[in-house]
Order: sequence, then C-alpha cells, then structure tokens
Amino acid sequence: MGCYTTCPLSIDNASRQQALERVLGTLMYDAIWIFGLALLVLIAAWNVNRSAAFRRHRGRRLVVWAVGVALIGGVSTLLLDAPRTDRGHRPSIGSDGTATARPDGGERIDWAAFDSALWASALRRNQPVFMKYTADWCARCMANERLYIEVEPTRQILRATRVLAMAADMTTENEEIATWLAKLGRVAPPTYVIYLPDGSHDLLPDAISSELLVERIALAAKRFPASSFGLLPTRRTPSLPKRATGSAAGR
Repeated sequence: MGCYTTCPLSIDNASRQQALERVLGTLMYDAIWIFGLALLVLIAAWNVNRSAAFRRHRGRRLVVWAVGVALIGGVSTLLLDAPRTDRGHRPSIGSDGTATARPDGGERIDWAAFDSALWASALRRNQPVFMKYTADWCARCMANERLYIEVEPTRQILRATRVLAMAADMTTENEEIATWLAKLGRVAPPTYVIYLPDGSHDLLPDAISSELLVERIALAAKRFPASSFGLLPTRRTPSLPKRATGSAAGR
C-alpha cells in the first residue's frame, strides 16, 4: 500500500489530491455513460446492416432498432440507479441516552449525519460508531455502497449490535470532516473506520467487502456489547485519534 492513503501530506497536496479524486470520479461516470451507450448503438447498427435480408426488409430493421433503443434505455436506467451518498439525519435518542440511527428492517441503513457532539456522546456511553467518509463524486464510494455496504449482511450486523452508523459526507467541502479524515492519515474518501469507546479506532483497509465489515463490526460489538450501552463512563473523554501510521492505518 503506497502513500496515497496512509502517508502524511501537506494541506496543499491533500487539497489537490482530493480535487483530483473528485474530477476523476465525475469523469469515470461520464465515461461509463458514453461507452455503454455507444457500444449498444454500434451493436444495434451492426445487426441491422450485417445481412442483405435486413437491408431488404424495412420491418426487420425497425424491430432491431427498437430492441437497440430498449437496451439503451435499460442500461441508462441501471446507471441512473447507482446509489448516491446517504447524508444521514439526526437520530432519535433512547431512554438510556444511546443513539438509535441504525437499520430498522428497511431496505437501507439508517445513517446518522456527521455530528462530532453525537459521536462523542455515543462513545461516552460505550456505543461504538461506524463512520463512512464518502461523497457523491467518489466512484469507489458508490461501488462500495452498492456491493458491500447497502447489503443485507451489513444491515443485519448493524441492527444486531446497535453500533451507530454515521455518514461523513464530503460531497461539498467540509473543513471539519476533512480534518477528521486527515487525523486518520487519509486525504479522500472512501474511508471506513470504527471508533471505539476506549479512545481507539479500527481503520478498515482500502479494499473492503461485506464479510470484512461484518467481521470488524462484530469484533467491536464483542468488546462493547449493546448491554453495556448507557453505563457511566469509565474511560477518558473521547477525542480525535492521532494521525495514523503503520498498522493503525488499516494496513
């Protein structure tokens, strides 16, 4: 793993790299659109013109073109259906003081919006926080959402453990979130981390999977089970983690 995600960078370099990530993410989606639509149009045109029979029968050509248009429409719908960042919302607080923004049996994870005060309050009450640093312009973020995060195994483990799911949205510039990300040794999303009530954190590697998420969330819950939520704090007041190096950077 290179310095892209783990080595300390200057503020200027970090800003430039984040801007580059934003541009590349946008260009990737544009390229998918252009390539997919152009490929389908070429396939339809090739089928229409590859035989004399089609050239002689106008009806057959129309059928092929109709099928081609339908395929293009289907691919367009699929691309437009790509998930966007769930920015979260202010969760309700239970009688024991713990936040309840978590999967409730619905189709998507119930994300709490990034809130440093809520984060600190959850940790003081022994409730781990699973944080995703994400953005609409981040192509890898959107792929991870579809393939590994917004899937039933991840929803189930968050529901069962009551680990607080929090979304740090970087679609627009946010200096506070950028500072938090820099403390982890990262400069751009996607980044996934589990903050623990004892002041430590588990920074996940760049390449995630639903199996990895389930495993690491379960480990956090084993150390800090839901039965301990709301207990009087016995540990130091939560604070931002120091800049990550080595194994702490999720390597």
